[in-house]
Amino acid sequence: MLALHPGTCVALERLRNMTGTETEIGWKIARGELPSPVRLPGFALFALRFSGTGTAWRESLGEHVFRPPAEYLTAEMCARIAGAPVVAVHPDKGSLDTASYVRTVIGAIMFGYIADSGGIQSDIGDELWCIARIGDGIAAEAMATGQFSTSPAVVFAADSGNETMLLPDGSSILFEGRPAVIDHLAALIEAGVWDKRGAAGPGIRTDTERNSDMAETEAEKKAREEREDKARKDDDARKRADEKIDKVLSHLDDVAKRLDALERGANKSDDDAAKRRRADDAKRRRDAEREAWRRDDAAQCERDDAEEHNEMDRLIHLGEPEEVAADKAREWRKDRMAKRRADATKIRTAADAERERREEGERADAQARADAVAMLFGERAPAPLSGEDTLSYRRRLLRRFMRYSDKFKDSDLGAIADAATFNGVETVVYADAARASKTPDFPVPGTMVPRTRNMPGGHEVTEWVGNVTIFKQFAQPPMYVTKFLTPQSGHAA
Repeated sequence: MLALHPGTCVALERLRNMTGTETEIGWKIARGELPSPVRLPGFALFALRFSGTGTAWRESLGEHVFRPPAEYLTAEMCARIAGAPVVAVHPDKGSLDTASYVRTVIGAIMFGYIADSGGIQSDIGDELWCIARIGDGIAAEAMATGQFSTSPAVVFAADSGNETMLLPDGSSILFEGRPAVIDHLAALIEAGVWDKRGAAGPGIRTDTERNSDMAETEAEKKAREEREDKARKDDDARKRADEKIDKVLSHLDDVAKRLDALERGANKSDDDAAKRRRADDAKRRRDAEREAWRRDDAAQCERDDAEEHNEMDRLIHLGEPEEVAADKAREWRKDRMAKRRADATKIRTAADAERERREEGERADAQARADAVAMLFGERAPAPLSGEDTLSYRRRLLRRFMRYSDKFKDSDLGAIADAATFNGVETVVYADAARASKTPDFPVPGTMVPRTRNMPGGHEVTEWVGNVTIFKQFAQPPMYVTKFLTPQSGHAA
């Protein structure tokens, strides 16, 4: 009897695989050794797409999105999505809260794995899939119909690195960075973003055809066992039956080999198509970046283009594939641009610091000049305000004393833009104010009033200021003769 080709024993192998823990069964589903879903007591195990990578179209937002494979096709991301809730519908607020968790959660993700677009584990796949434990029976039945897909929900932070660029046709593309939080996976979506309009297939693996193959193989097995039992009872009949079985198995073996060949060819075509898609996505991303740089500074962009082209030629000459060389040359260009920006920022920062130190000294000098005059009136000059430049501060200080200067009391300081002119006005006004402090105007002539002023040493001095001496205030009023009385008349003379 001929040996069975592995392709003819799929059902028997799957029956043997229907043993083990839920985690072991989940990994068999991921590898394609068991169909999705597998129903176990109290729940069902499904293979679900968590996210695709590359470029897709978000109909709800009207934008293209680029999700980097380097962020999602990693062991770290496979570990991060483990335990994330599976929901029947996205919550209104985008992220789950207590109310939406209770209302919408139907299961949870057990583990993640890298897969091809069909959801079968593959080291060269370009999608992130997961095995989910679905405890809601109604939702599991709906998911098994093959009419639904998936949609992930992640949260980005300010430092995630998201960038949005406008494309030549007026649309935009969002280049996503590293997600800060994995929130949930919606599993009852009619058309997911990462179905890529049907090009990648639905995000819920429902292996109905594989289940049908299993049922058909079971019938074949039963028929074969009946024939073998009859053959044991009758040696002659068994011999003829064996000859017939050999012919059938030989035919099945040929069919299985042809199917294997076709599958290898299809897989190779899929791999080639995936490589082409990744190359096209990378080229579109590079073109969008270059267009943004050109709009910002066309001349500098042309110089950077030449340097990037030379670097790419150098890498190709060293043996790098063209696609790899293009990516490395672009990263090299970005590093040079970042260093150029950092150097320019460093120069500007140093110049700003030096200017601020100089202006801080000028404001301190202005305060000292104003303070010397203010102390003559028993006052102090105010400090500069936050963000106030030197010239504005000097104008504010000088306005307090302009009423003492007959020459400039009506002048508009804001109209004086020349520094030399302002310096001259400032000198005159302060000098006039100093003189006025010694000869004040008093509403009552012939009186003296006390005035307290601060001395440079920090102590206070009280002075009496007026147009008379202090002793005059203690003198008796003058007396004058108005009439004389004589003894003879007794009357005023």
